[in-house]
Amino acid sequence: MAGSLHMRGKKMKLSVDHFAIRKRFREKEAFTVLKKAGFDATDFSYFGWPSDDPVLGGEYLSYAREMRQMLDDLGLTCHQCHGPFAYDAHEPMDERSENYVAMERSLRSAAILGADHVTVHSLYVPWVSKEEEWEINRKYFKSFEHILKNEGIRIAIENLPIQCTETPEQIDQMIEELDSPCYAALLDTGHGMISNITPEDFIRRLKPGSLCGVHVQDMFEHRDSHLVPYMGEIDWDAFIKALREAGYQGEMSLEIIHFMEKIPTDLIPAALAYAAQTGRYLIRRFEEA
Repeated sequence: MAGSLHMRGKKMKLSVDHFAIRKRFREKEAFTVLKKAGFDATDFSYFGWPSDDPVLGGEYLSYAREMRQMLDDLGLTCHQCHGPFAYDAHEPMDERSENYVAMERSLRSAAILGADHVTVHSLYVPWVSKEEEWEINRKYFKSFEHILKNEGIRIAIENLPIQCTETPEQIDQMIEELDSPCYAALLDTGHGMISNITPEDFIRRLKPGSLCGVHVQDMFEHRDSHLVPYMGEIDWDAFIKALREAGYQGEMSLEIIHFMEKIPTDLIPAALAYAAQTGRYLIRRFEEA
């Protein structure tokens, strides 16, 4: 029933993390390559760029507007983004930390791009107790709430092995304690497998309505491989079935960073086209119900 309801609504869009592509082509050309390959959207990444990169530099808002125009001109959308992830729990949670400011800027920039949510990793704080680590993360996520409310955007809390948001129950608990519609859950299929939680099990264990997005990657031997689906060990039929049962309304967003990093630049368009065809296949399976 959930899958049928979805089919009567908006058609699921196909997205891809563009980090590895942007390293080769930069902005407009990177977006163009994604569009020609067959993607509807980009999962824009603020991760891995130097402090003087225009996406997070002093004129980041103007640059975000330029990027939004590029996307609009190409007929691409940006429903979700990746935060910069460089912040360390040793740093202050204010403007004294360049990495904290980068996180704030990514939220404001993502809102201009039209994103519904930005993936923000929880902090790994092994030098304190589990209880203290939890409270540090709760404070960290909560510190952005004023921006989220002002910009009309959400933080998506991703499952991360060995960290305090590893399991669906932990993510749901964090969202409950944050007590705001500004936070939701995001499943990384490979991360779940590393934690010995299959994607379908993870989805079913989340509270109904928690899941706002997915990072779709295949993996093998408990490695964070970031491969195109069907290249590794994940049961994609079971994943799709669980998504349908959950009434999932988000995108099919591929996170195939390591696969793309190994492809020669001249073969990037062909590799992306293959990835897009695989993503379309998953969407067709989802919509068959």
